[in-house]
Amino acid sequence: LSSRHIKDPTLVDFMTLEAKKQMAYFEPTDCIALLEAISRWRMFNRELVEMLHEQMVDTIDRFTARDIVSAVRVMSEIQLARGFLLSRISRLAFENLHQFEATHMVTLIYAMHRLRFLSQSNLDDCMRLLEAELATLAPSYCTQLLLVLASMDSEYDKTHAALVEKVADNLDTLNLTSMVELCWAITAKRDRESKGILAQALEAVYAQKPPRNPASLQRMLEVMTDVELEWGDLGVTVPDTWRSAAEESERLAAEKSDVSRLHATLQQLLDELRPEPGTAWQTEVLFQRNLKLGPYYVEFVDKTNGICFEIDHVGRYASNVMRHRHLNMMPPPETFGCEKLAVANLGYWKWNHASDKADQMLVLKQLLAGALAQ
Repeated sequence: LSSRHIKDPTLVDFMTLEAKKQMAYFEPTDCIALLEAISRWRMFNRELVEMLHEQMVDTIDRFTARDIVSAVRVMSEIQLARGFLLSRISRLAFENLHQFEATHMVTLIYAMHRLRFLSQSNLDDCMRLLEAELATLAPSYCTQLLLVLASMDSEYDKTHAALVEKVADNLDTLNLTSMVELCWAITAKRDRESKGILAQALEAVYAQKPPRNPASLQRMLEVMTDVELEWGDLGVTVPDTWRSAAEESERLAAEKSDVSRLHATLQQLLDELRPEPGTAWQTEVLFQRNLKLGPYYVEFVDKTNGICFEIDHVGRYASNVMRHRHLNMMPPPETFGCEKLAVANLGYWKWNHASDKADQMLVLKQLLAGALAQ
């Protein structure tokens, strides 16, 4: 019913109540199907989702290869970052990669990356098997793989070139989401040899109306900025509708972080960060939230020291690689008390693994000290 866009309140209430009653009998496939319905209905019942999460943990030994792929895909779609479940799924998946088809492996690493749970070693394990299967991948899977390789800043230049060439031969078959992924991957990788392909892809993107999908809009904001900063004249004009839609999506993402518990916790700790006599931390910092620098709303900014600090959380649709490269290239505004911006990136799971306030403060001090050393 959810796949047919049928959402009746009575149906949803009945499904929620009955699912809670019968949760102990759910198999992994049942849990995943219900999460997919929740994703399509855009309905988030915290109690139900947590019960589904616990049931998936309890039945992890009954997961098939298809269950693993479907589970991480839907978890990435609803941004359900649960470390223990992901670690169990990750161990199962990467110890049994030989059981996965090439398309399943691409979906797996794409979803794991969106959840910020993909390690370089796991990516390498997949690539060893995938490189022999690249010719069998459909163009949409190629763009997903390109995006992951560019996001991880991986040294797979030959694979990147082969994938771009294959996608370029099938540009007319790509949907808008895949076209945006291609543009983002080429610009993030600084692939100057694909300049002509980038121009073609951008023309195809701008020929369509801006989507409502925030992932594509936020990626395109980074692509537009990169083209202006680094690519010179591609002969492609950005329509006002696309620029305004991308900028609005960035603004809405900033508003969303304003009510985020994660960001509120970070702000509270940053406010408590003071110079400590007899320790290495002697810097006075004062952070502001969601300050606009260039086209971006930066999560935390200290004007005096020029520190731009963001967390690479699962709510972001692309890694901070290109976004932070642009911030490093920008001169600080005249109101800043520094000559150059220092950009700090906090990994989501590094922060998540900090068990108490003391650990969290230590993580912040190390991160900010590294930024100040720039």
